[in-house]
Amino acid sequence: MAYAAPMSTSEPHAAPPKPPRPAARKRSPAPPATTMLRLTLRLDVAGRPTLRPGEARLLELIGETGSISAACRAMGMSYRRA
Repeated sequence: MAYAAPMSTSEPHAAPPKPPRPAARKRSPAPPATTMLRLTLRLDVAGRPTLRPGEARLLELIGETGSISAACRAMGMSYRRA
């Protein structure tokens, strides 16, 4: 018996399809280390300042420390000025 070579096709073997990759997460660029953001608000009633940023900070510190004297010391302010 004669040996018969397998028939070749004109199409090469296709590799199996690869599974889809998960979508890459988009990351926002980190701000430079020297960037500092600060938001300051002032409350005005009838065009007159009612609560300024320093006064608001003093009230926050009084709440944290429980003492007007300690809050003034933390801000570098005299008790008299508070």
